Amino acid sequence: MKKLDLRDAENLVLGCSIYGCGGGGNPRYGLKLLREGIKQGLEFRLASLSDLNPHYSLVSAYFCGPIGNPCPGVPEREVSGELRAQAVKVYEKATSDRVAGIYPVELGGSNTPLAWRIAAELGLPLLDADAAGRAVPELAQNSLRVKGRELYPAVLIDALGDIVVLERYSSIEMYESLARYLTTKSCGSVFIVDGGVAAQAVSELLIEGTVSRCIEIGEKYREIMLSDTPEEASRKLAELLGGFYLTSGKVAAAELKVEGGFLQGYYILYTSLGRAKVYVKNENIALWIEDKPAVLPPDLIIMIGDDGYPVLDSWLEEGMKLHVIAAPAHPIWRTEGGLKLLGPQHFGFKERYIPLEALVERLSI
Repeated sequence: MKKLDLRDAENLVLGCSIYGCGGGGNPRYGLKLLREGIKQGLEFRLASLSDLNPHYSLVSAYFCGPIGNPCPGVPEREVSGELRAQAVKVYEKATSDRVAGIYPVELGGSNTPLAWRIAAELGLPLLDADAAGRAVPELAQNSLRVKGRELYPAVLIDALGDIVVLERYSSIEMYESLARYLTTKSCGSVFIVDGGVAAQAVSELLIEGTVSRCIEIGEKYREIMLSDTPEEASRKLAELLGGFYLTSGKVAAAELKVEGGFLQGYYILYTSLGRAKVYVKNENIALWIEDKPAVLPPDLIIMIGDDGYPVLDSWLEEGMKLHVIAAPAHPIWRTEGGLKLLGPQHFGFKERYIPLEALVERLSI
């Protein structure tokens, strides 16, 4: 198994922030989690499938909540490390399963490091895989569900110490509503343990190799940033991702607010290609340039600031310069089942999904 050192931690957080698509949690918090854990002597191990007993279970462990304080004027509460560890133990007791490792539910600046921190605190490895291949806004958008599996049983715990053990749910929408309700009532994110899978089913249900990929991308991009301008670095990053550098511009307006537990709304950029409009639901979801679709979900939209680093949607300010990168989603999301969960119609758009490659060709970029 690979062991994480401080340099790996920095590269992981940078890589995960790129795949976070404007969401996925605050990378500063993610790096803090890893640095503190390493300083405390925790062992951060990254496991491949061959490292695990095929009969043991793995679970995802993550925060659910908006990017930003769900209760303006009230200090945001945090689920402590003790409560996070308790949630995993409650899951084992409720399911009679032995948890042999943790996998991140998505790739994001704090949600992926958090999963690894939880694993290290429990003396477990993190699996080199995740359930999305990017950051996604909704619990429903999970590779298990594309494959016909549900996420229950689950354990949810809020910052006040309220614990919910959910044997099953009537619908994924009800599950999402319950989690978001807890975030707003507790004035903080909710910690969730769910998505239990047997190690022998990982190859079928999860997207393998994504954590090590983030470390690799982070390392390569960090080297690029040392010698290139933000625009040049962004162009090279697009190449690393197998994607496209679309344009650059300044934020003219950002109308984002927390609704239903999500950071939602639109922001406008004035770019070299014209007026660009981005729809946000925790992450950058869709992009139009001059009212024509330029990137549609599930493909990735990544904003790079003029310092070269990925920008969270909650950090957007009028006048901020951004470099716009787009990259293809993992193939699982381009299937009929994937598009049902993460395609344009899911978000209420009239457009049918058109792959990024075709849209870029139309824009003559």
